[in-house]
Amino acid sequence: MKRTLLICLSALLALGAVAVTALAMESRSNDGTAPAETAIPLARVAVAHLAPFSTTTAVDVKVDGFPVLSDFEFGDSTPYVSPPFLVSGTHLIEIFPAGGTDPVLTRTVDLEARDYTAIAVGGANEWDLDLLLLEDDNTAPPGGKLKARIGHLAPFADTEAGTLADVRLQDGTPVLPMSVGYGTYTDSYTPLDAGEYDLKITAPGGSPTLIDPMPATFDEGDILSVFAVGDGDNQPLGVFVLPSDEEGFFLDLAASLQLAHLAPFAPDPGTAVDVSIDSTQVLTSFAFADSTGYLPLQAGVDHLIEIAPAGGGPVVYSTTANLTHLLHYTAIAVGGANEWDLDLLLLEDDNTAPPGGKLKARIGHLAPFADTEAGTLADVRLQDGTPVLPMSVGYGTYTDSYTPLDAGEYDLKITAPGGSPTLIDPMPATFDEGDILSVFAVGDGDNQPLGVFVLPSDEEGFFLDLAASLQLAHLAPFAPDPGTAVDVSIDSTQVLTNFAFADSTGYLP
Repeated sequence: MKRTLLICLSALLALGAVAVTALAMESRSNDGTAPAETAIPLARVAVAHLAPFSTTTAVDVKVDGFPVLSDFEFGDSTPYVSPPFLVSGTHLIEIFPAGGTDPVLTRTVDLEARDYTAIAVGGANEWDLDLLLLEDDNTAPPGGKLKARIGHLAPFADTEAGTLADVRLQDGTPVLPMSVGYGTYTDSYTPLDAGEYDLKITAPGGSPTLIDPMPATFDEGDILSVFAVGDGDNQPLGVFVLPSDEEGFFLDLAASLQLAHLAPFAPDPGTAVDVSIDSTQVLTSFAFADSTGYLPLQAGVDHLIEIAPAGGGPVVYSTTANLTHLLHYTAIAVGGANEWDLDLLLLEDDNTAPPGGKLKARIGHLAPFADTEAGTLADVRLQDGTPVLPMSVGYGTYTDSYTPLDAGEYDLKITAPGGSPTLIDPMPATFDEGDILSVFAVGDGDNQPLGVFVLPSDEEGFFLDLAASLQLAHLAPFAPDPGTAVDVSIDSTQVLTNFAFADSTGYLP
């Protein structure tokens, strides 16, 4: 395509040069002497194809009947083009299907001697194919700044209300003061600090996220047009950046990966590892029970994940992962004990909010405390014996979906099949409305103690404290009753009041 474009432009420049020469010859005086040079006002036009009208979008473009672009596809763009015939005035622009003779769009535009960006838009979800002509401002931004024009050119619904979206930073801070619909753009450029930006395009109010590009760094002096593009069907939703007088590009799209180390292959500090993704070290001295929030990774490409002993040494485990845009994943190092191989468990997360008054939890058995699956079978129960899962589960199993649960206190225990004996007895724990949790039995009982690890969505995880049981009795005859009545506190919290001779309790955790 670029070779064809250059040939077309070269031909146009030659034609224009002939025209300008002819004009100059006509303007010579009768004696053949050249008059003073007269500047011919020319327009400069950058062109971009952002119309997602089909899965095959190649078009040819003519200006005033002359071919200027051939096989120009969705996402293609040009720097400024200023063939000599683009003088100020009226010009006819025609867009044809590639190789076709009947135009699908014809527009007449009035150009002045200034810079423009012409963008093919629409053509999906009942929006007409159209040509958007923007006037550019290429004055330099203030020192230390870049400047950006932001537009919504993504016809992903068939009404303006249906296309309303917010432009935000990753932490939710709005970049624009209001929701905007398809076809809108900022009239002026906004000065911004040079540096890294982690944007997202969301539904009005900030959720759900519609487009999540990878963080991108822009430099002092950059003059940018940044557009939401695509229809989500013919062409994927994305963010297209068009720098002034340069070809544009799509920002890479992001997926999110949370990491946890739950592989009890050695006593600590022997479990500490370094983790690299695509040959870049992202975690150092990452030990058993360490975890992260979500890390952004480019979607749609294979990522090499490697695990090596902390501080250097050969890679002990490697795998590849290909993540889907907008989806969230949790990668968990597991195994490595009792003849179970060291492995990386990749789970797809569901971060949709639970119903009102509820939390939701995914439950898994990641404790390789025996060398066979049958030997690791266990039950997840409440303290009164009520099963939380309908059957016994073995090492490496987890619930495919999240279970909605009432917010509040839970007193769990992990037992052998049938409810006895108890293998892990965590302290009661309170979870809140809206919590999204992964709850795992972990450890091997040798290198690492058995326990329950809770990994909240996008937060570092933690162990539930383990419980012992204490029964109390008052058998001290130090006075006649009621003189033996005492209050009993544990860790500065009063647990018994007026506890007199011969009083006693059941077990307290």
